[in-house]
Amino acid sequence: MPPTTSGFSRGKQKIEPLALSLVRGFWMWGHLTSC
Repeated sequence: MPPTTSGFSRGKQKIEPLALSLVRGFWMWGHLTSC
């Protein structure tokens, strides 16, 4: 496996949960402000 592919997949594993929590935070904030 080339180093670029392994580094990309490793970065994706780090970024995906962060993006998921960010989206969840925006959804919760929007839900609270709309109500």
